[in-house]
Amino acid sequence: MARSKEFDPVTALDRAMGRFWAAGYEGTSTQELMAVMRVGKRSMYDTFGNKRALYLSALDEYVRRAELVHQTVLDADGPVADRIEALLSSGLRLPDATPPGCFAVNAGTDRGGDPDVRAIVDGHFERSTDRIAAVLRQAGGARVAALAPLVHTAWIGLRARSAAGLSEDGQQAVIRQIAALVS
Repeated sequence: MARSKEFDPVTALDRAMGRFWAAGYEGTSTQELMAVMRVGKRSMYDTFGNKRALYLSALDEYVRRAELVHQTVLDADGPVADRIEALLSSGLRLPDATPPGCFAVNAGTDRGGDPDVRAIVDGHFERSTDRIAAVLRQAGGARVAALAPLVHTAWIGLRARSAAGLSEDGQQAVIRQIAALVS
């Protein structure tokens, strides 16, 4: 009879995601993963596969969660500019325990040569840009919707600048400028 798992795979994956997000793929050893996930080597490999497979699972889970948040913010009631402001602000108000920046951006930068990582990150960015375009179309048709790649790129840049120490006033100034573009 197979033994039941003595750990919660969802919790273990969440912990691995946090470690990869904070330290990157190369900066995270298998031993560190086992420690942070609180699992043994065999359990880790039996449940998630090798380190790369675990990384891809963690990145997939990050993207899934991020897209749920983005969709909720963009589907809210209210003026389009307010929803874009809320979206731009959403990644800046993360719990203190959350690593800075964006795991998808970090993954694309650190592991962009890996075709599976690239596919996950590119797919995420495409879907995010498409969602932004759909909301912007409500504000002013195709001309305003064409700003979606700019809004998405500004959002990524804002997350990076925030992680690097941009003041809250600086963040809010960028958010107001982007929202003004789509008003």
